[in-house]
Parts: sequence; structure tokens; C-alpha cells
Amino acid sequence: MLRDWIIRWVFNRNRRIYRYWDGRRRRAADPMVVYQRLLSCDDFDIETTPQLAEAGDLEAAETTADAVRHAFDLPAFNGREGLTILECMDLLGVYLGYLLALKKNIRHSPTTLSSTGSPADSASSNSSDSGSTSTENESGTPSVSAAE
Repeated sequence: MLRDWIIRWVFNRNRRIYRYWDGRRRRAADPMVVYQRLLSCDDFDIETTPQLAEAGDLEAAETTADAVRHAFDLPAFNGREGLTILECMDLLGVYLGYLLALKKNIRHSPTTLSSTGSPADSASSNSSDSGSTSTENESGTPSVSAAE
């Protein structure tokens, strides 16, 4: 019984699934799907809106909370369930910290084949095959920009 629990724990730990509290229960999500959903919000800029909210801009705080609710599929707080604006901002901060830790811990294989090159070419390449690169801005928030 203990052995089975340890095996499940090790397997689940290596899956890189983001787990969070939704105001009622613990939930799980694919961290990259959440990131894509955050980026798809029209009024939300992942680099500036949360910073404005932290500085006291109430409209930016509401926009941030709406984006977090959309990305994590959460209801607004209604007195019994859902997350408040501050809880949404906290969830975003913890999630972005998780992404940074995930980014630092992912090991890339030096022998990954590119579509046009050999393993040696791929290992020495500075950009990904997808045409985008991942960077951190001054606040440590991960951002994705298109390669030129």
C-alpha cells in the first residue's frame, strides 16, 4: 500500500501539472493551456496589467482577475464560492512563479532533431523550431515573443 502511494506520488510529481485551489476544492490544469488562455484575453497584457494592479489601479486589478478566472475556468466570488479579486491576483503570482521554476527545471535534450538539420545543428541552435522564444521581463514574468 505504501509502495503504491510512493509510485503514484513520483509519477504525478513528474507530470508537471499545475494544482491550485478554486475556492472550494483543489483542481489541476495543464500549465501551458492556462498560459495560452491568459494570453488570449483581449484587455489583459501579462507584462503590464498585473503590475498596474499591484500599484493600486482598480481597473487593472479587475481586468487581471477576469483574465485569471478565464484562464483557470473560475467563477467570480458570489459569497459562497469562487475567488475574490485579491485571491485571483495571488493565484496569478503563484502560477507565474511556478512557470519560472518549471522553465528552470526543464531539461532539453541536446540531440533533438530539427526539421532541416542534424542533431549537432539542433544542439547549437539558439531559437526553437516554433519560431518563438521564451524570455523573462524585468519583473521575472515569463513572456513569449516571436523570433525574427
